[in-house]
Parts: sequence; structure tokens; C-alpha cells
Amino acid sequence: MTNLDFSKINNVFCDSKEALDWAYSNGLPKSAVIYTSSPAILWDGDVYIRNIQEFWDVEKFHKFQSSIKNFSEEIFDSVKSIRGVDYRDALRVAKSSVFYHRILYKAACLSKMHLMEEILLLNVKDSNDSNKFNAPWDKILKINKKLILVEYELKSSISSPITTKGVSHKTRFLVGGFETLIYRFFMYFYKIFPFIFSHKKVLIHNENELIIETAAALALRGFQLKKLTPLKGDQSDYSEDKFSEICQAINGLVKKRASEWVEESLIHQIEEIYFNELKRRLNSYETWRTTWKKLIDSSKKKSVLLINSPGTGKGLALTDTCTKKNIPVMSFQHGVTKEICLSHSEISAGYEINSSDCFIGYNKNSIEAARLSHFAIANTFVSGMSARHLRMKNFKTIKKITLPIVYVSTHLYKGNIGAFNTNMTDFEKAKWEHNLLIKVFRKLPHRVRYKKYPEENSRYPDPDPVMGSVKGNIEMYDEKVDMRFLMGQHQVIVTSEATSTIGWLMLSGYPIIFINSRHEGPLLGNAYESFKKGLFLFDDNDEFFYDKLRVFLSKSIEEIQELWKDKKDSREQTVKEFFSLYSYGAGTRTAKMILKDYL
Repeated sequence: MTNLDFSKINNVFCDSKEALDWAYSNGLPKSAVIYTSSPAILWDGDVYIRNIQEFWDVEKFHKFQSSIKNFSEEIFDSVKSIRGVDYRDALRVAKSSVFYHRILYKAACLSKMHLMEEILLLNVKDSNDSNKFNAPWDKILKINKKLILVEYELKSSISSPITTKGVSHKTRFLVGGFETLIYRFFMYFYKIFPFIFSHKKVLIHNENELIIETAAALALRGFQLKKLTPLKGDQSDYSEDKFSEICQAINGLVKKRASEWVEESLIHQIEEIYFNELKRRLNSYETWRTTWKKLIDSSKKKSVLLINSPGTGKGLALTDTCTKKNIPVMSFQHGVTKEICLSHSEISAGYEINSSDCFIGYNKNSIEAARLSHFAIANTFVSGMSARHLRMKNFKTIKKITLPIVYVSTHLYKGNIGAFNTNMTDFEKAKWEHNLLIKVFRKLPHRVRYKKYPEENSRYPDPDPVMGSVKGNIEMYDEKVDMRFLMGQHQVIVTSEATSTIGWLMLSGYPIIFINSRHEGPLLGNAYESFKKGLFLFDDNDEFFYDKLRVFLSKSIEEIQELWKDKKDSREQTVKEFFSLYSYGAGTRTAKMILKDYL
């Protein structure tokens, strides 16, 4: 683009401050209108910076987000009715229809002007050659013949993996326990000696805490452990005839959904994007099925598959392969969310119960929430939470307090890759977090630690502007270490949103102040009432929310701890109903069930 005259550009789509500064240095006029969803660019309130997502007020966003579930169900039913189309194929299409809304969400932001006037689309490329920072404007605005695409290579990347670096071996052992040692030992042992001793096999594709504990219990009962780590094989395309039938069956639904949210002239383009993406996903799914068939042996060994989050294309292909080889599939709860979160059913097409023989959940409410899935096929079993979760209370015996209060932030933007689970744009999320910091935490008489969410995949290429509000009496903790390893360093815990984070915190025994956000992962009705009795609950829609929270947190730590003791009986009931039905033995309990009912 060396011949591009930036000085003549009047409209720019850009989500990177660094890229925008580069464009300015190359002649882009300061009077050019910048359309963005990046909180970092919007933060200073420049008159020429426009929030591309301002179309989404709370009411529209709620209507959009809350109807995703029904749409995925309609798509599923239409595909399942096609003769010769497999159940999991229909589920894969339903999952794709959920991702379709990421395109609709972006396209709904556009006006007719954006489809006609000259626009510079300034995309970025990071060191990982990832496209996650770029919204699909190039596909959506393909009908705009005046669209100019420029790619800027970022000088640095802010993404990095979650780590245990700096966490002592003692702390890791305290969290992992003997079950993890047993699991790692047998996994290593059978990797070196795969053909001795056992005629029974546990297949593991991906791990979570309860899978590790269950696999260890089965290993002690004579099962060989085998980790499934395939490389994607040669491309296998999904049947063109079946794909054509699927397109015919759902075309009307896809078109109708688009017409509810986007400009009429964009509907055809949005449909084209959806079906191209659907074909890509089905081809990938078919490739994984071919790959798994080659890897899963046909020996007469008794086998069982333990799987975490099986709703991905890779996971669905594996469960399909195992089912056809008569290998029982056990899916395990990933975290406490569906039983407590009002907006979680958006992704019900991805629930574990949809693609296994048995779904193992922590509590009865989790099981009931899973059973409500339109796509549910599995039996269910209540295991209780893993020993790793239950060990969180052990940190109370380790005296290493550093700060009296910790705010365990769940602040995470959607960007281009996250699920919605919200009625707020990313910029509104930023302002919510900022207000909490300046109106509550910075006015407390206590020192406060801000535990940043350990984001592995950054949603935007620039640093989060909210972090500039972490100062004064607030100490930043931005290392990408999970909160489970930091228990014992604080006396009072504050957090928000009905996410899996609360599961680890709740089992610690420390006083918990829970902020219920009406627009960001709000609590379900029965969970709300239980949390109100067992925890310290504050609603952000309360007229005096900030004042009430600030006054409460200004109390002495000793007073908060005494008030926490008064809620003990109610809290134990909350734990039993929404976290762990049992207080020990989840892995052993699950292993016995598998042996009795499936092997």
C-alpha cells in the first residue's frame, strides 16, 4: 500500500491504538472519523472517535443475547429431521449457529453509509500470526467497493499463557494432592510401558480436576491410562449432498434471523458468510472423525473415555468415534456456571450432557440445569466437586497474609472471540470496572489487591485502559497465575459475575462479597436467594450500590469475619445446593459408578 495517500482518508475502522498512531504518522488526518470497539481507543473521548457498537443499547442486547438459545434449537431440529444426518452433525450445525451471532452482532452495527462511502480498514497482525484481533469487517463489508484494506504488523504482543511460574512446589502439591501425583505417575508409566499389566484402558483427551481424580482412582483399580493427542490428519470433506440438504433445511431460518438485525442490503452477504463458515466447520469435523478413527484402536480391551468440554468439533468427533466403537463416554462438569448463571443457556448447544453417555456434575442443580438442555442425551451422576476444589480451605492454615482485601476480577472483554453472556458492549464493561475501582476500592481505609483475570487470549492488541485506575491504595497483581494458588494471602474476597471463578473462592471458607451484575453474568433466581443468605451479596442495580458496598468494605476485617460466621449454616446449604453435594471422595465415587454401570 505504498501508493495509498492517507491524507485523503475520512473514515477508518480500527481496533488498535498502535496501528492508528502509525496511520497518523503516515498522514492520516486527525479529523478522520475512527470507528472502533476498542476500549483503549474510546477511553479518552476524542470527538472523532466513534463507538461502532453504540447501536447496542441494553434492551436490544438483551433481546439479541437471550434469543440465541431458541435459534440454535430451531436449527438443530431442522437438521435432525433430515434423513441420514447424524445427531452429532445436527449438534455441530447448532453450535455453528451460535457462533453465527458474532457475525450478526458486528453487522448490526453498520448503517447504509458504511456500505457506500470509502472506508480504510486497518487490520493488525501479531507475532503469533493470529487473526483474533481483527473483526470480520473485510467479509461483512465485501459489498462496499470503496473498502481499502491495510494490514499493520504489531511490534509487540500482550498475549501470554497462564502459568504456575513463581508458585512454590509446596503450594502446587497442596492444591494438586496425591491424586495428581498418582495420575501423573501412571500416565508416564503407561507411556513408557503401554502393553503390560492392564487389559482395561482409560482414554483421556483433555483434563480437568475431576477427570484427573477419577482417572487416578481407576488406575489404582488396574486401568491403563492413555492420553489421546492426535495431530490433525489429511483433509476429509463433509458430504456435499448432506451439506446441500442442510443448507436447504435451514436457509429460511438463517435469512430470517439476519433480517431481524442487519440492513436489508447486507442479508445476502451475511448468509454467505454463515454457510461458508458452516462448511469449513463441518469439513474440520469430518477431518477429526477420520483422524480419531485411525487413533482409537479396535482391540478387545475394556475402555472408557473421560472428556472435558466435549462440545467442540474435535470433541464431538471423538465422542462420535467412541460411541460407534462401543466405548462409554463420560463427560465432566467444567466449572460452576450453568446452575447459577441466568444468561448461560446461550451456549447450551455446547453442554457436556449433549454428547456423552453420562454427564458427571458437582451438584443436583448442575444436573437439573444440564437436563433442561434441548440437546441432552446422556445419563447423569452427581459426584461432588474435586478434591482440588475442596482443598481450598487448607490455605486458611497457612499464615502468609499480604493484603486484607482482594478483588478477584472477572473483567474480560468479548472482542471477536468471546461468547456474549452479557448485555453490555466492551466499552460499557470497561466503564463498569472503572467505576467500581474509583467509587469503592480507592476510597477504602484498607489496602486492596486487584487480582487481574488471567486472560490467555487477549481480546484487543492494546493494554486495557481500566488498569490505569488501579492505583493509590490498590495493588495490581497481573501475573497470569490462577487464583487457586493465591489463597491464604488475603482475609476478605470480593468478586462479581456468576462464573466458575466463584467455585474456587466459595470452598476457601474466607468471607466473600459477591457483586451481582444485572447485565453481566447475573445470578439465577434460586441461586440469587441462596447467595443472599450464605454470602454478602450486593446488586449493582441498587440505587445506592457504590455507597453500600464502600461502607461495608470499610468495616474492620475482624467485623466482616464475625458477620461471616453468622451466615455459616446458610452458607453450608448454599455449598451443598450449588457447589458440591459431597464434602469428599468425588473421584473414587465416580470411578465406582463407571465400573458398576458402564464396565
